[in-house]
Amino acid sequence: MEKDILPMPPLYYWTIGLVDKFCSFRYPFVLAAILVLGFASLAKYFISLFYLKSQEIDFRAHSWFSGMLVFGLMFFFPVYVYVFEGLYWYLGKFTPNVWHNSTTIFVFPFSIALFFVSLEWIGSPKQKWWWAQLLLGVLVLSIKPSFLFVFIPALPLIDLLKRKRFDQNFALTVLLSGMLLGGVFFQKYLIYHQNPFTDQVFGVSAKSEIILAPFEVWDFYVENKFQDVATSFLFVFAGIFLMGKRLWNDWHFQYALIMVLGAISIYFLIAESGTRMLDANFYWQIPISLFILYLVFVKHLLFEIQSVPKLKDLPWKTQMLLFLYSLHVFSGMLYLIRLLWLDKYH
Repeated sequence: MEKDILPMPPLYYWTIGLVDKFCSFRYPFVLAAILVLGFASLAKYFISLFYLKSQEIDFRAHSWFSGMLVFGLMFFFPVYVYVFEGLYWYLGKFTPNVWHNSTTIFVFPFSIALFFVSLEWIGSPKQKWWWAQLLLGVLVLSIKPSFLFVFIPALPLIDLLKRKRFDQNFALTVLLSGMLLGGVFFQKYLIYHQNPFTDQVFGVSAKSEIILAPFEVWDFYVENKFQDVATSFLFVFAGIFLMGKRLWNDWHFQYALIMVLGAISIYFLIAESGTRMLDANFYWQIPISLFILYLVFVKHLLFEIQSVPKLKDLPWKTQMLLFLYSLHVFSGMLYLIRLLWLDKYH
C-alpha cells in the first residue's frame, strides 16, 4: 500500500498496514486482514449485545435460547430458494450481513455504536453523547461513509419526531448532521477528483461521477424482483404484521425503519457512472441499516421470551416469528458454507 496510491477512505487500509507490521505471516496483509475483520465481527456482536442489555432485557430468562437468538443475528440472511436462484445471489437481494466487502465488515461495529449513541443523545441530550456521535461519525467517514448517507438525514428527523420541539438540542443535532454532511462532500471531492488511486491502479478511464440512475444497478443484479424482495423481507413483513402497534410505538423501530427506507431508496436511485457502476457502491448502507432494524426486532422477541415461564407458553405469533427467524439464519449459514467451500466464484 504505497502512500501515493492509498485508497480512500483510508482508515481500514491504514489499520491493515499497521497490524501487518506486527502480525505478518507468509503473505502480506492476509493475517492482518483476518485479525482486523475477526475483531470487527466480534465487536459487532458485543455492541449488539450491549444495546439489548441496555434495554433492560433479562438474559437469565431462558438464557441459552436468548443467547442463540442474538448469536443467530450474525448469520441472518435472505431466505435462499436454492432451486430457483440464478447467478447473482447478493446485490439483487437485501441482506443485513456481509462477508464479501471488507470495509463494510470493518465499519459495521462503529456504525452500530453510532446508532446506539444517537439513541442516548435523543433520549437524554448530554454533551458527552454529542461528542461521541461526532467522533464515531468521523471514524465511519474515515472507513466507509455509506451508513452516514442515511444517518445524516434520519437523526434530525427522529429527533423531531421523538421530542417534538425546536430547541437548542435540536439545533445541535442539525449542526452534527451538517458537519458530517460536510465531511461526506469533502470526501467525495477527494475520491472523485483528488485521489490518485484510481488513475494509477485502474487507469484514467475508470474515473466515475455520481449520477441519477433509477433501478439501473439493481436491475442488473436482481434475478426475480418479487422473489428477491419477498425472500429478503419475509421476516420484516411478518414482524410488522404480527407485532403490530407494539412495534410501531417503539421509536427505535421508527428510527431504524427510516434508515432502511432511505438506504434502499439511495441504492435504487443513485449510482456511479462508468466502469464503477456495477461495483454497487451505493448498496452498502443497506446491510448496516437492515441489521439495526433486525436488532430492534430481536429486542421485542426477547421481551416476549422473558415474559413466559416456559418457551412452549409463547403466543403463536411469537412462535411463528421465531420459526421465520430460524429460517433466515439457516439460509445465512448455508450461504456462508456455499461461499467458503462449495463455490468461490459466485
